[in-house]
Amino acid sequence: MGLCAARTGQVTMMEDPASPTSALLAGLVMLANCTGSDGGIYQALDAHVPPVLLRLAEAEGSGFELQAGCGRVLRNLAQHTYGRVQVIDAGGLNVVAQLLASNDEELQALGACASRERPNEWLAQARVTL
Repeated sequence: MGLCAARTGQVTMMEDPASPTSALLAGLVMLANCTGSDGGIYQALDAHVPPVLLRLAEAEGSGFELQAGCGRVLRNLAQHTYGRVQVIDAGGLNVVAQLLASNDEELQALGACASRERPNEWLAQARVTL
């Protein structure tokens, strides 16, 4: 199955509140692997992955594993110019701030990586959001 066919199913599954955590984690691993290249990032952006990821990361009951999985994909997307724009437009500053404020070092590192490219853009957007 190609990435295009797989991503549609993964994004749909992530939006379903009845999806088991194990399936969500598997989908996040697949998306993290796919978004390691420009082609995968473009496909994820075409599938409108950022808002789905952000909703999943902020959902009540999202534990460490789900937050870390979302953080990995978010990190990959936010390091690309177009991805960063979509992540910010979808409200990603709140999730990045939550990652940075976490007591867990891995989540902090994911937040730092997501915001490391052009931090002034992130800070300027945070001021507008606050």
